[in-house]
Amino acid sequence: MPLNFPNSPILGETATYSNGNYVIWDGFSWRSPTSSNVIEYGSFGITIDAGSSIIGTGSKGYVTMPYGGTIDSWDMVSNVTGNIQVDLKKSTYSNFPNTTSVTSGNYIGMTNSQKETDTSIIGWTKTFSENDVFEFVVISAATMSRSNIVIKTIKS
Repeated sequence: MPLNFPNSPILGETATYSNGNYVIWDGFSWRSPTSSNVIEYGSFGITIDAGSSIIGTGSKGYVTMPYGGTIDSWDMVSNVTGNIQVDLKKSTYSNFPNTTSVTSGNYIGMTNSQKETDTSIIGWTKTFSENDVFEFVVISAATMSRSNIVIKTIKS
């Protein structure tokens, strides 16, 4: 048992053993500081801004990933209520600029809305590697001139 075991530990608090080893309270249990059971989240995204015009179709930009992981969900907001569909494509760094859809036709988008979230992302190829390149491609859009997409990830 740790020497300084707290009765009501708080997140991140440590307890030290007599041999100098210690454990960290993760909010649920004591764990070794080298344990790999900590989930680390990340995100990437793009703002598509057409100024005073309606968003047009086509490629809108790229993001190169600084880490590998898994896509967890996406969020989208827009300046006005409208419709938009965006495909997310991916390539390895060495195969860029040749990108392939990860959405299986289940696009990022919204219909007659100003905000949308998808936590199920059914059918997607969710895993990615460090240095993979993602491309955002607008399939269709109506009414809105600015939209922001955030892809939430779990780092591996």
